[in-house]
Amino acid sequence: MRKKIIVSVIIALAVSAGAYLYFYKPFARQTAIEAVLPGDTLGMVRVCELKKQIERFKSSRMGQALGGIDLPQLMAAMDMPLKQREETMHSMANFKTAVNSPWFDTLFGKDVSFALLNVNLDPSQIETIDPKTLLDAVVLVARPKQPIHVLESLNSMFGSQLSVKTQNYKQWEISSFLLENGQPVYYSLTKGLMIAGFSITPLKRCLEQSLDATTSLLQAQIYQRHCA
Repeated sequence: MRKKIIVSVIIALAVSAGAYLYFYKPFARQTAIEAVLPGDTLGMVRVCELKKQIERFKSSRMGQALGGIDLPQLMAAMDMPLKQREETMHSMANFKTAVNSPWFDTLFGKDVSFALLNVNLDPSQIETIDPKTLLDAVVLVARPKQPIHVLESLNSMFGSQLSVKTQNYKQWEISSFLLENGQPVYYSLTKGLMIAGFSITPLKRCLEQSLDATTSLLQAQIYQRHCA
């Protein structure tokens, strides 16, 4: 009997120790957003807790002043075409719906960065730049609070069931859907980060970069000097 008790205690301790290690093990170090951006990235704007920042701005003096503007009347005074005015108001309504969605905070409640990747551009052609060239260089990288609920968050934010297509790119899966105006949006998840853009090109560049942090923006001398 005594031996059984001792064995039972040992088993209980072993199970408890295993449970402790499983539930209370330290979290793995998070991958920095800069670690998935190429080292020659031209610029990056980061916002922490985007939802809170938007609410803070809305309650500020400037935010209240902008919120008090009669946008339809302003656009009419500027002689904007009716169709353009309707599209603008529709876009504004969709934006408000998205921001007010509880899922917005799930996607952008932590860090979110907008980056401009390096692009081969002739300075003399800046005024006539092809929009696709810019789309190939702009990327958003966010750290969702719940990465597994990204699709559910997007569906809730846009207020409709998105028709999502997926394609494989090496070891990653890239998803895409169309906005109302037909513009495709691409996104992929890697290392707890969501990489998104209006072109698949910057996603592929960032996914590839995620394999080698030593050549990323995180290790770029100009970036390290800026953070010093």
